[in-house]
Amino acid sequence: MKKNVRIGVYISFSSETPKSDIENIFRNLGYEFVQGIFLSERECNFIKDIEIDIDKVNSELEALELRARNTLEKCGVKAIQLKFFGEYSN
Repeated sequence: MKKNVRIGVYISFSSETPKSDIENIFRNLGYEFVQGIFLSERECNFIKDIEIDIDKVNSELEALELRARNTLEKCGVKAIQLKFFGEYSN
């Protein structure tokens, strides 16, 4: 069963990568930048509301993470982590 959910993405990247490049990539993928208080200049968070099969949330998050990781490897990304924040209603 498909549900509307919110996911979050944490990214840590190398000092050679402009933060604006990372932000632009994720904005183009439909994510919204979230300013974090405890993040360094080389870290950022994004959120996205998506429709996902709630029974397959782990496998769908793994697929999203793999796509993001493949996109960002060229930009010097060191770490990426997706989190499932749960259901929401419109």
